[in-house]
Amino acid sequence: MKNTVAGCYIRTERVYAIDFEPDGQHTNKVGKGRPYFGKRFGPGTHKHTWSDEGYGYMEPITDFKDFPALFEHFCTKTNLEVVGGYRPPPSQQLELI
Repeated sequence: MKNTVAGCYIRTERVYAIDFEPDGQHTNKVGKGRPYFGKRFGPGTHKHTWSDEGYGYMEPITDFKDFPALFEHFCTKTNLEVVGGYRPPPSQQLELI
């Protein structure tokens, strides 16, 4: 499942998110003092976290080869419990992406 996202939002701002196998590249414009500040990377799976300057800081994630395992990691990091575990979205929903 390429280009899949799991995220926690406050209103319209992503506070924490994981982008699984996106095609694009990113340059970190926020996160001064953090390891990937000002660096460009991608395509590839990565996480977004909040910084003092706001949303947008990204770091690569290389430990996960499939989305169900990454989703479980996301749920652990965000203290979410998904009853019944991960299930892929219906095929018609994937067509909207």
